[in-house]
Amino acid sequence: MRTESLPELAVAIFTNAGRKVTNEDAAVVVDLDANAIGARKLIILADGMGGHNAGEVASRIAVETAASSVSKSVLSAKSITDLRHCLEGAIKASSDAIYEKSQTSLSLRGMGTTIAMVLLLADRAIVANVGDSRIYYLLPDDIRIISEDHTALAETMRSRQMTEEEIRFFPYLHAITRALGESTAPEVYVYEEAIQQGSILLLCSDGLTDVITDSEIHEQISCISDIQSAVDNLGRSAFHNGSNDNITIAAIEMGDMKRGTKKIERSPAIPKTRENAKGGRKSRIKLIILVILLLLMCASAAVVGYSVWILLNDEKKSTHKEVKETIKIQTDGEQQTLTTKQIEEKEMQIKENGKNKETQNNK
Repeated sequence: MRTESLPELAVAIFTNAGRKVTNEDAAVVVDLDANAIGARKLIILADGMGGHNAGEVASRIAVETAASSVSKSVLSAKSITDLRHCLEGAIKASSDAIYEKSQTSLSLRGMGTTIAMVLLLADRAIVANVGDSRIYYLLPDDIRIISEDHTALAETMRSRQMTEEEIRFFPYLHAITRALGESTAPEVYVYEEAIQQGSILLLCSDGLTDVITDSEIHEQISCISDIQSAVDNLGRSAFHNGSNDNITIAAIEMGDMKRGTKKIERSPAIPKTRENAKGGRKSRIKLIILVILLLLMCASAAVVGYSVWILLNDEKKSTHKEVKETIKIQTDGEQQTLTTKQIEEKEMQIKENGKNKETQNNK
């Protein structure tokens, strides 16, 4: 096989956190060393999941482990079957590596990731995937999914026919049925596709496919002349169409695709505030802390104020009691100050005197 007869390859990658704080997607393109089987490039995309930054860790481990595994094993591959085993083995090794890492920290427990891989040869591509990250094969007049979705919806659709209404209201729309990072490595979907010059292979996370249809993907990719510009516009379109997830796209063009003539409207850039969402989050945290401090200060002031009020009230009650216990009276033109006890004693004395008088009168 003569190298000069091979079509030129153009690679493009777009990745953005979108409306999320952290970008848990990862993508890499690897130029493979000279090998007997004629493998040229390896493209890997992963969409991580997990609490905190665990998804980011999982996707990074996946692409790094898989890239290293395939780069080594492809050197000894002698057949297409060997290459299929290379991809399958790399994905299972990635899953094991993620699981082992997840056991080292509570914050990483349960992390996982999808993965989609393309190993490109001169006239064909070997693809492999686990999860819902997709691989498309595009021609000037066609687009096909050549990966397999591993979701609850896809599994249900493969088992029976579903109406459009059933699909629209499916309760587990985003639930995936296979992922990397479990104690047992998942079953890997592997497929071989013959490729033509002037075609494009595109890998993407569900941040794109949740809001952009297959026909829209084909329209933008086939009508924007530069592959990087097309991928960038597609990613921006996904954001402005309301994607709530990270958005990652990796594409490779074999030769020059014959582009359509339709004029594609360019989507505006994704706001930089979204790319700096982490900084915005820090600002919100600072604001929350400030509000909490102010509330604590107000609460402290209220406690102090209440304590002072209690003291003053007690003093007032004490004074009031003293006032009630000392009464000024007017007797024989003189003002006297008598205590309550003295008054009570005086009342008792008057009562006794009254009783004595009655007794004497009766006699």
